[in-house]
Amino acid sequence: MTVYSAGLSEPLKLKRQYVKHTGKEVEILRKSGEKQQGILRRVDDNSIEIEYTVSEKEPGTKRKKTVQLSEEIKLDSIKSTKPVIKI
Repeated sequence: MTVYSAGLSEPLKLKRQYVKHTGKEVEILRKSGEKQQGILRRVDDNSIEIEYTVSEKEPGTKRKKTVQLSEEIKLDSIKSTKPVIKI
């Protein structure tokens, strides 16, 4: 049996939708074509803040270290934002 929720994979359009998804994972497509996936941490009138992880090489070693970063993104630079659905 497969159950679907109408509009679950639709992009977020209103500020109240962003507020509702605070603390959840989202995928952002910027107008420049760059995609970014992370956890939506904060919503303002003109911007949002997401938290994401990247693997960076440690200087002087061959190991990669996972670093958690936070970035503020202006709403006018976002083409679409979709919630990430985990099964």
